[in-house]
Amino acid sequence: MRLITELGLITELCDRFQRFKNFFLLIRRDFSGEPKVTCHTFEVGQSVQNGSLGMAMVIRTNAGDHLYLCLGNSNRDISWANSPNWTSYAYDNPAIHLSKLEIVNVFLCEPAGGTQYIIVDVVRDPSSNVKDIERFYIDPTRQRRHYWNSHDLPIDVEADNYHSCLGRAPRGYVDGLYTAGHAGESGQLEFRPVINVYGDAPPTPVRLNLPGGAVPSAIASTRNSDQSTDLFVTSGSTLYYFSSSNQADSAMGATLITNDFISDTSKLAAMLHKELITLWGRNGSDQVYYTSCPLSQVSDPSAWSVPIPVLSGIEKMSPYINVANGGNTIFAAGGGKLQRITQAPQSKLWQTHGITLPVPPRAKSISFNSYTTTIQVADEQGLPLKDTLLGLSASNPCAVYINGLYYRLDATPIHIKSNSLGSITIVEATDTLNGTKFTVSTGSGSSTTINPMDKSFKKFAALNTPDKLRAARIHLGNGNTKPLIASSTSDDDVQTIATTLGNLSQSYDNLTTPAATRAFAPAPARSFSLDDIGHDIVVPAGDLFNWLKSKVKAVIHVIKDAATEVWHFVANIAGKVYRAVLDTVEAVVGAIEWVFNAIKTAIEDIIEFIKFLFEWGDIKRTKEVLHNLIKQYAEGQVSSIQTMKQDFDNMIAGVESTVNQWAHIQDWSGLGSAASPLICSSPLLMICGLP
Repeated sequence: MRLITELGLITELCDRFQRFKNFFLLIRRDFSGEPKVTCHTFEVGQSVQNGSLGMAMVIRTNAGDHLYLCLGNSNRDISWANSPNWTSYAYDNPAIHLSKLEIVNVFLCEPAGGTQYIIVDVVRDPSSNVKDIERFYIDPTRQRRHYWNSHDLPIDVEADNYHSCLGRAPRGYVDGLYTAGHAGESGQLEFRPVINVYGDAPPTPVRLNLPGGAVPSAIASTRNSDQSTDLFVTSGSTLYYFSSSNQADSAMGATLITNDFISDTSKLAAMLHKELITLWGRNGSDQVYYTSCPLSQVSDPSAWSVPIPVLSGIEKMSPYINVANGGNTIFAAGGGKLQRITQAPQSKLWQTHGITLPVPPRAKSISFNSYTTTIQVADEQGLPLKDTLLGLSASNPCAVYINGLYYRLDATPIHIKSNSLGSITIVEATDTLNGTKFTVSTGSGSSTTINPMDKSFKKFAALNTPDKLRAARIHLGNGNTKPLIASSTSDDDVQTIATTLGNLSQSYDNLTTPAATRAFAPAPARSFSLDDIGHDIVVPAGDLFNWLKSKVKAVIHVIKDAATEVWHFVANIAGKVYRAVLDTVEAVVGAIEWVFNAIKTAIEDIIEFIKFLFEWGDIKRTKEVLHNLIKQYAEGQVSSIQTMKQDFDNMIAGVESTVNQWAHIQDWSGLGSAASPLICSSPLLMICGLP
């Protein structure tokens, strides 16, 4: 079973979870009068056998924790999500007395023989300074006459100092847990099935070893087609591997990777999708890294990709693979921010989406940078067409606002209607220069591709000489400006930036312009062969760009391989050369940030430079024209008051005459003083402000 923690699959169900009305009824029913009730843990697991979903929830009160389970839910018909059947499993083991139930972890095992076991770790003695773990398994069938059954651990592990993950032995009938910890200076790593299917005795543990007695720091497992599991273990700066066939008692792990980015990994997650294994880790520097390998070559150290950090300053992380398109996704929390980071399957670039939580009504609005694309639908005469249905798709999965509504776009078109003005406005938030290309199609089958990044890139591509670079100004919006690059930047650095921008421009043109219509461009100042670079490490462009965000020092070059005519982004970091192929428009645009970063020009300044569309003089003149128009309009309205007064008097006199003729009234004196004032001084005219 794939266990998905608090930020994984639960996020996909969060909309429906908002409608879990019986969840609140449950709290009200079972905990009325309790001074403080919180949902301490929420776990979701999906069966690899039938796709069914199981959920576990731990409710924490002052008196102790309470376990609720909701098992065997369909992953196709999810109508159950509107009213899930939560069942309480109160602690009922008569042999082990707990002064207070304090649950640390919950694991949902793969169903076996019609029964799904749930493993629960609790604190043995909450009042003790040493928080040792006591392990139980929940049997919903109560075969042993109670739900909570002891699942003894052969090693003592503390609540904050151990790791566990689900697994199964080859030809095993039920799941169990791998558990890693240490006793003193000695490492402990073992596997134990949840139950002994051959008798009443406790299940036999299997002890696993690392070379040199290394102490494990984190573990993760992947499920094979026969339900058995492979195990991955980190220790120090090394990743070890136990295949399912190498998990007999006292088995020794095989070394896969030794890399500084693996050092002190405290969280490890493993995923298998379409015959590709991906491992995610959070190291001792709070960096999130990943490495991947084809399943068929898992035991070959040379087949694994080089671990590279893609996030920094992360406290919690939960990765998963989007099964719809195979894209990597990480939910991460750190620095007071909760965010979702997705990797586009094609370009391999990462996109960051901040997750905003509900705020009070009077909270300040959130400001963000975005690409805004307006699509205008018109007929042959150029008149707008409203309610016209268009197909809209995206080159990469992305989140956008379309005419004010939130949408998720990908390669599969959705259908959007133009508004009353015949337009469709797409807003995509971004904190970099990268955006998403959109394809718009009509019912006739014709389509148009829109690249929001095109104008931004060409504005930078035009700065291909030192003079143009030094003349580039950032307009601050108040009539003031500042240089795009500092005046203290050396001539050599400016020349390097100008040459690199020229190289990026050629790379961009190669990707966007057909060869037959491509304008002649001068050759770069220098052409390279990849053999000249020496021993380099090839990585996806998105991974390399995200690593550079951690402020690591790097020397950047953009070069063209003379043999293949393909452009590459090369970074020399700590004496090692990393190379990414610039084979997509998004990769070329993303490289601009790091070209300028070499001369300490921040991404904020780069964005401000391309955001400015009009000269300050134009803005000032436009303001003056609008001011004059408003002034002239106001003066015209004031000068017409006398004319309006006369017209109004004539209208009232006409009304009086019509009433007199209709009612045959010639004398109004019978009404007394109300009939004596003149029309022009009537209360109605006074209210209108007319004298």
